[in-house]
Amino acid sequence: MMLERMAYDISHGLMHGMTGAKAYWKAIDLILTKPEFLLAVTAIVLMETVEWAHEHYSMQKIMEQCPGWLRWLSYYALCTAILVFGVFGHNQFIYFQF
Repeated sequence: MMLERMAYDISHGLMHGMTGAKAYWKAIDLILTKPEFLLAVTAIVLMETVEWAHEHYSMQKIMEQCPGWLRWLSYYALCTAILVFGVFGHNQFIYFQF
């Protein structure tokens, strides 16, 4: 609930001036560092952009029309992102907690 309230206040502050958002940077610093926060925001924006493009365009047709080098570059970028940001460990499966 606290995170939802912070997200609302930050987005409200961004839309109506930075005064509301500045108050929550300290609260965000308790949860995420600024680079982690910027990475999370960038990932969310990228995800929403891809989702919007998927609704309006056929991604398969777009990828088929791209030159081969650009297509393979995107495949390698995706694989690299999975390797860099993925969590690979011997953690218990999350649903075993419930």
